[in-house]
Amino acid sequence: MAGKRVSDEQLQELIEAAIFVAEKPVSKQMLKETVLSDIAASSERITSAIKALEIHYQTRGIRLVEVGSGYRFQACPSLVLGLQNFGKSVHLNFPELHLKH
Repeated sequence: MAGKRVSDEQLQELIEAAIFVAEKPVSKQMLKETVLSDIAASSERITSAIKALEIHYQTRGIRLVEVGSGYRFQACPSLVLGLQNFGKSVHLNFPELHLKH
């Protein structure tokens, strides 16, 4: 596969950052066509990197989850009540839960 070689850690970082800054869920295809377009990464390696990120975030305040159109970060379900008082409007994306004061 042609393209720049990156370590598994660098691949995870690129995927993590792309999903974090995206306004909408990010599909594997979108990753391949954008942030990973010049990177040597097979579909299997991309899937493995995403799985590693999902595992990493299982014990954090946010989760990396797969939705119908791709992957996104969302607040941990157990934190929903604590986040209700954060700002005027909190979009928790759990699932599409929007809390307003």
